[in-house]
Amino acid sequence: MVIAIVTLGSWVFWSEKTKTRVTPLMVLVLLFSAWVTLTTAFAPTPEITTPLWDRNIKTMLLVVLIMMGITSRVRLEGLIWIVVISIGYYGVRGGAFVILTGGAYRVFGPSQTMIEDNNSLALALIMTLPLMNYLRMYARHRILRVGAIGAMGLMLAAIVGTYSRGGLLAMAAMLGFLWLKSRARLATGLVGMILVSATLLFMPAKYFERISTINNVQEDTSFQGRIDAWVVAWGVAKDSVLGAGFDGPRQTAIWNQYRPGPNPALPTASISWSWANTASSASPSTSGYASSPGAISQGSWR
Repeated sequence: MVIAIVTLGSWVFWSEKTKTRVTPLMVLVLLFSAWVTLTTAFAPTPEITTPLWDRNIKTMLLVVLIMMGITSRVRLEGLIWIVVISIGYYGVRGGAFVILTGGAYRVFGPSQTMIEDNNSLALALIMTLPLMNYLRMYARHRILRVGAIGAMGLMLAAIVGTYSRGGLLAMAAMLGFLWLKSRARLATGLVGMILVSATLLFMPAKYFERISTINNVQEDTSFQGRIDAWVVAWGVAKDSVLGAGFDGPRQTAIWNQYRPGPNPALPTASISWSWANTASSASPSTSGYASSPGAISQGSWR
């Protein structure tokens, strides 16, 4: 709250705010924020959805203020540095933890945050790695470039150390994309293979036992729980124009109403799929949410 107040106060007295250009992405974020506010007001479990709405609406409004303030490349790179340092800290710390413990324990994010869960932390680190690589490519000082390479290696170790199977697949996709876009594919490929191989060598047998369950989804209760969560999310999205609010589909009454199978059960897994989660929480807004890449490509960051 303190950060939000300081940021808002700084924006009020900012002399350049009249020069701000409204972009399609800004409009999309504001419309999305208004819509989730409406769906929260009519959510069947307000005691659950309202605190989550409060947290998310502050984030969305801060995102808009940040976009309004990024009016030059210098400011954009400053924002990237802030993101890389803020998220990268947990990646570097987590990677060191994996190496020191031999990967015997899972890596989690800071408590009571959006990245506390191991899967969420893995996703955040994967999204941060390309930004760190960008800073490495354009860093003027050699010590910064070398430091970025070391930090990226520790972040890869942290991603593996989360024991997140989705994180492992996403990391492979991200590294493959970076390799395709690299000007020195041979060197990049060799470095990537060495870093990933070295990390995997630290991991104990229980890590590979967990990863191997990807090939046996019929007996994997975690995967089956996510299938149930997707079915519930889809059912809520079809039946309710306003969805069920933040985390509404995972409440026991709603879960058992749409969960496949005759026997009632407690929610066993999060939805773990952004579009399905959005569709079930605020149904029609999914179309706007899904169109955000198009809004960006139409000139949000020209």
